[in-house]
Amino acid sequence: MIDLRTPQKSILQKSLTVFVLPLLLVAGCADSDNQGNGPVLDPGVLGPYPIGITEVVFFDESRDRTLLTNVWYPANEAARDAEPASAESYLPEDLAFLAASSTLTLRAVRDAELAMDGPFPLILFSHGNNGINFQNGDQMEHLASHGFIVASPDHQGNTYFDNSGSPSGLSIDRPIDVIFLLDEMLRTNDDPDALFHEWIDTTVGVGASGMSFGAFTVVAAADRDDRIVAVFPQVLTAPISEDYDTPTFLLLASEDKTIGLDGNARIRNTYATTQGPKMLIEIPDAGHFSPTISCYTGLGIGDTDGCGEGERFADGSTFEFLEATEVWDLLNFYSVSFFQRYQNNNSAYEPFLRENYFPEISTYQFDLEP
Repeated sequence: MIDLRTPQKSILQKSLTVFVLPLLLVAGCADSDNQGNGPVLDPGVLGPYPIGITEVVFFDESRDRTLLTNVWYPANEAARDAEPASAESYLPEDLAFLAASSTLTLRAVRDAELAMDGPFPLILFSHGNNGINFQNGDQMEHLASHGFIVASPDHQGNTYFDNSGSPSGLSIDRPIDVIFLLDEMLRTNDDPDALFHEWIDTTVGVGASGMSFGAFTVVAAADRDDRIVAVFPQVLTAPISEDYDTPTFLLLASEDKTIGLDGNARIRNTYATTQGPKMLIEIPDAGHFSPTISCYTGLGIGDTDGCGEGERFADGSTFEFLEATEVWDLLNFYSVSFFQRYQNNNSAYEPFLRENYFPEISTYQFDLEP
């Protein structure tokens, strides 16, 4: 579920001839890192693919856990002019009325045919505490338009509609949910009778992203499963082992009232201690819910912590949070660049990670050769 806003001018448009065109020429020359993954595309605008979405239910018998999962994917060209899925279709039927106040619209077409030139790399997404699997819909759709499959489960007992789980139990179950989903997606990829048969590119590793408790979830999962080769945690992190070296792009909202200054310090500590390629972007006027669709649901989610007015940690003064769509533009730009580079092994996207393309709203540091 996302904002169908007028496409923004690319952050790169002003420097197209001096930056992007040389990269396109580089992309035409094969090397050991760029494994024939096509031309370098502007990561800040929608990619070439229409977007499909489908829903599937996975059940883990060993833990008696059900994972209702939305999957976004690059769709066949026929989907470009098709009617997007309705906002209500993302919700349980008896709660569809919650979409009535939403100012969000959609791009993804329900059950569209897969694009013909797959298979495609797989990214797993984990939602926040008491969140929902489409809460970062703009990021999901953007990645799918650039040729990624994105699978996002509802974590049983920890969703907007079901908060029956305990924090201690969920901190164990959620990373296992992600690993179980990875197993299931790869299993169905090999099953001729399954929906996802031969959808997934198994010649590259798997990516993972998550927001809040979802960031904790994917970092913890990556620390125990080396099939996850690139991680993009947003507005939280998790304790990491001494030898954790998975490429990691951390997003921090400086005025995050949910995790507070201590939580932001933990994010910075992850950046300082991880052994692999690492990036950290800090957004001074963002809050905890800025990366999500919360501000446009009409349900008051995120008010005072990413939506509307907030109070600064430093002096209690009132300020206006960044429009969430500005945060999405940054998130989408770096998500595509990061996963293309470290999941898809396309080194021609690395220059996008060596510069802050959003200096007006963020500070950025990186170490790609730690």
